[in-house]
Amino acid sequence: ACQNRFVKQLLIPAGNPDCTDGIKVNQGLIRLHKTGDETYALIVAGYAEKDTRAAAQVLSFFNQTKPSGIEVRV
Repeated sequence: ACQNRFVKQLLIPAGNPDCTDGIKVNQGLIRLHKTGDETYALIVAGYAEKDTRAAAQVLSFFNQTKPSGIEVRV
C-alpha cells in the first residue's frame, strides 16, 4: 500500500510500521483524506498491486456505484 512516500505518511499510524492501515489480503482502499483546511488527497491503495488495480477500477465507475462516506474498502 505504500509505494508512494506521501501516501505512506498518510497511511502509517503512529507506531505501526507495516503500512497496511488495516487493509486485508485481497482488499483495496479508496479514501478521501483531509490534508488541510480546504485540501484533500484521494488515496487508492491495496494490499497487493492487483488489489490497488481493483480499487482503481471501482473508482472508475464512481457514477454508477455511488459510494458514500470518506472511505470504501473493496
